[in-house]
Amino acid sequence: PGVFDAPMGNADVMPTLLDLAGVPVPPSVQGASYVPVLRGEKQRVAEGVLSCGWSKESRRYRHMSLHSDAWRLTWWPELGEGELYDLRSDPYELENVYHLDEYLPEREWLKEKLLHAYAAAGPLEPHVLCNW
Repeated sequence: PGVFDAPMGNADVMPTLLDLAGVPVPPSVQGASYVPVLRGEKQRVAEGVLSCGWSKESRRYRHMSLHSDAWRLTWWPELGEGELYDLRSDPYELENVYHLDEYLPEREWLKEKLLHAYAAAGPLEPHVLCNW
């Protein structure tokens, strides 16, 4: 069907494939179909993509990320640390601007959106899918 630049998460793959196959997407599925984007009917399906994970070594520290067209924020709440990249000027994510004062409004705005989205998703628990 097509190629697009909008952020897409892993949870969006199954509903997209089901939609392409003409199979109804169950309401319990968290992702969204990107078929309207592939067909050129929409520019994007969601404002951004959420992801989370746990530290490989101890599964003690989680990180949460929000990736939009313009920004990627990754935050480790237990550590109080983060990464923020302005994807418009730094598409390869080489300059972490999280601690720069001039990016404080964007950082806090994105962190608020991130926390709101994860609160709606429910508790985050570490799951071991593989040990590599």
